[in-house]
Order: sequence, then C-alpha cells, then structure tokens
Amino acid sequence: MNLYTISDEYISYAHKIEPKVALQENYLGDRDYCGIVIKQGKFNYYAPLSSYSAKKELKMKKRNRIIIRIFEKENLNNRLGYVLLNNMLPVPLSELSRVQITMSKGTPKEYYC
Repeated sequence: MNLYTISDEYISYAHKIEPKVALQENYLGDRDYCGIVIKQGKFNYYAPLSSYSAKKELKMKKRNRIIIRIFEKENLNNRLGYVLLNNMLPVPLSELSRVQITMSKGTPKEYYC
C-alpha cells in the first residue's frame, strides 16, 4: 500500500465545496495531508490518516466515525493511528504525490513491510 500527499490547491478547491475538508493552515505545525488512495470503479478516493491518541479514540467512539484502526504488526495493544474513511474525498491522480519512505541502515528488518 502506498501513502500519498494531496496538493494544497486541491485541498482549497475541495474545501470550497465541502467545508469539512480541513485546510492546511488549520493544522498544527507544518504537517501535510498524508493518506491512502482507494480506487472504486473509475474514481480515486483519498482517505487521510491520523495519529492515535486516547482523546481522539473517545471522540471517534462518541461520534460513531467510520474509520479503520491501525495497529502495530502482531501487537494489537499498540494503536498507531486511523484511516479516516468518513473524511474521504474524490481526487484526480494529478493532485496526488506518492510519499517516498526510506529506512536508515540501522532500521531492524521487522520494520519493513
């Protein structure tokens, strides 16, 4: 599975149509949108990722959000984050950039997928 960022221009465009799409400037710090792409027929849908926190977990349960929880491989007690299916948006491939992940020499092999 690949990770993608989405262009700021497309985020601004999508926000005008659907105000629930968070603008980059509303993020804390200097974070890009990072997510996965789900292909359904001829359409591509971008599903953003979010990091885990106990506070977020309570909000997710209260609001009955449609999410996929991400856990550490072979350790279901270590929650890593979420795929936010409830925040998916259609996106043309031209507005996506694949995230290149490189591992350092000292990274243990078990961290590779």
